[in-house]
Amino acid sequence: MMRVRLMWFSLGFGSTAGVMANFVYKDLLLDRHSLSCQLNNQFDSLSSRLANLESVSSKALVYASIKATVVVNNCYSALRSEASMWRFL
Repeated sequence: MMRVRLMWFSLGFGSTAGVMANFVYKDLLLDRHSLSCQLNNQFDSLSSRLANLESVSSKALVYASIKATVVVNNCYSALRSEASMWRFL
């Protein structure tokens, strides 16, 4: 009778431990999958924001260089006209 009780206790304890281990494993696996998906989403959004920022900054850089070129050309033409004015005096 003691052996039968020990067998049933062992069987119940083993099955309970197996079910709990299965639940813990599934929870950890789900948490790991959730974390990896969350990190992928955050890195994708960060990558898109960086790409957008780089495109905006490159456009601003091109605009700034064009504006600087125009300013330099205007200053150069103003200096030339002033120099030509002094030449006639």
